[in-house]
Amino acid sequence: MNVFYHCFCQRRSDVEKYSAYKYFQEEDIENIKNLLNQFHFSYGEINNDNALFLANSLVKHVENLKMQNKLDHNFKLNFTSTFISPNGDYQNFGIMAAIDHINALKDLVKRFPKFADLPKIYGGGSYGGYLSLLIA
Repeated sequence: MNVFYHCFCQRRSDVEKYSAYKYFQEEDIENIKNLLNQFHFSYGEINNDNALFLANSLVKHVENLKMQNKLDHNFKLNFTSTFISPNGDYQNFGIMAAIDHINALKDLVKRFPKFADLPKIYGGGSYGGYLSLLIA
């Protein structure tokens, strides 16, 4: 049995339809502005549409400064953003997916009463393993 997981799209993925996208909230944009100003990086208006481009441009600028030995090689830029799920899920830390599995198991028991007497083994890898612990 398999139930479609809620909220597994909370990270970047190489499969675009399952990949979360970055959203820059007001405080994230302020942080980027401060970093851009710190490096005297010129920019026009900054908003959620161009924040990622400006952040990536700043990263390249800092890499160039490091290569020219004008900046410590251990220097790191700290950016913040929020990952938004592409399918409209909200982060519920697996609770909804675990409840879906429990309801599916209850439905199996209702349809096949002898199933209730069989031992249940829950397992999985990574997120599936986490869900199996929530279900048990």
